[in-house]
Amino acid sequence: MKFLACLVAIFLIGCEQDKKKNYSLQTFSILSTQNMNNNSVVRVELVQIFNQILWNIVSKMKSKQYFENRKSLLSHNSQHMKVWSFEPLPRTELSSFCIGNWTPMCYGSIVFMSYNTDKKNSFTLTPKTKHLNIELGLNALKKISPTKKNNTKLIHRNIYSIGADK
Repeated sequence: MKFLACLVAIFLIGCEQDKKKNYSLQTFSILSTQNMNNNSVVRVELVQIFNQILWNIVSKMKSKQYFENRKSLLSHNSQHMKVWSFEPLPRTELSSFCIGNWTPMCYGSIVFMSYNTDKKNSFTLTPKTKHLNIELGLNALKKISPTKKNNTKLIHRNIYSIGADK
């Protein structure tokens, strides 16, 4: 009987699946808008999470909450996350970035924007997205669209903030 219980336990442990997914982001483009955010810079942060509990918390945050807790999140969880930070100026311009140090296997990836509003202003990436365009509107995110690779003026961007060494 003990042997059977042991086999069942081993089977159940073996059946637990790692919920990490394979994300394939390669390029990230930002189209800023003139007079956006009351003529202030909008910080855009691409965040990759490597811990299930941390993902459950961060994925539910509004942008305002994320930016208020950013330093604490990074100082206490740096081994569980990577952050790429961008600060497009309020003018109509497309900036394209090649994402360096991207780790394909993670629990999730989310983009936060620091608009001076209480709107959510964040979105999660889908694992299949390779090339992403975002358009920043006057007071909130205007548009998100997967796209073909944009080779014009690609800027290589490594991790900006403290991040997981994966």
